[in-house]
Amino acid sequence: MNVELTNLMMALSANVNQSRFIANSEGRYRLSFDQVSVEIYQSHGWVIAESDLQLEVTAGLNYQQETALEKVMQQALINVRNNNGIIAINDQDKLTLVQKVVQSISADAFISMVNEQVDIAEKYQQLMQQHKLSGSNLNHVWLP
Repeated sequence: MNVELTNLMMALSANVNQSRFIANSEGRYRLSFDQVSVEIYQSHGWVIAESDLQLEVTAGLNYQQETALEKVMQQALINVRNNNGIIAINDQDKLTLVQKVVQSISADAFISMVNEQVDIAEKYQQLMQQHKLSGSNLNHVWLP
């Protein structure tokens, strides 16, 4: 288990007034803030935070999914100047927000990075919801 990551996670748990976070058998921490999941792990000297954006990217996207994806990608291009987060497709073909920082990051900077991760992921999820049509029976089209 990586001591630096463990110390960062202890600082994060204290900051959000939670009991100590426990890593899974792979050394990954899976957390949930509001409606955003964040997976935090260490790899090759980096601390990586990933958030699943709940959109499966496959060849058969419908119009609403394509529109939502387009809007998120446009916003990601705007955000790339202001933060470390990038949009990627994970190994389950889902759209993912990823940030990485050096593992020697200070606890305050790490907490700020996690807060930023959650804020950006929430923004992207809201943007996707705005561009998806509701699939309820309340949507009727009248044809003369």
